[in-house]
Amino acid sequence: SPPSSLLPLPFPYLLYVGNCYPHKNLEMLLDAFDLLHAAIPDVHLMLAGRSDVFFKRLETAALKHFAHSFIHFESNPTDERLAELYAGANGYVFPSRIEGFGLPPLEAMSMRVPVAASDIPSLKEILGDAAIYFSPSDPKSIADTLNLLLTDSVLRESLIQKGQQQINQYSWKKMAEQTLNVYQSCARS
Repeated sequence: SPPSSLLPLPFPYLLYVGNCYPHKNLEMLLDAFDLLHAAIPDVHLMLAGRSDVFFKRLETAALKHFAHSFIHFESNPTDERLAELYAGANGYVFPSRIEGFGLPPLEAMSMRVPVAASDIPSLKEILGDAAIYFSPSDPKSIADTLNLLLTDSVLRESLIQKGQQQINQYSWKKMAEQTLNVYQSCARS
């Protein structure tokens, strides 16, 4: 059997990894989680990130929520701990209102975790059809999408498979080969 530190958490959970800046929309996620928890009472929410003023503010905000005892915070997780959190997650949620590239959902896909994300253009471009999307400004849309992610096993398996294909577009080897091709074509011109 694996060492105890590698055992999954003893409950089903959705995971968010990243900073807690306001544009990450995590207070809206907390509102949505109250709705989701009413529908699926055994689900938990795990928020992992760097402990700073925004992280502490979110911890305080969570206490005001109906489902606060099912919301967990993991501050300053090590890479090993992050791998454990991804490995045990039932789904990854990325509710950002604004995003540049969005690496954490790709990390989740690489760990075979199905992803639900904001339907903003940058995330739809990066994640393609390998994620399920919600409106980041509507708690009910977020909750309904997360409910589907947790309860539809056919959808979950499809997202996991598509996620494996999606991350191949972003491999370091592929990027290095493409960069080399650019250099070679410049050298020929």
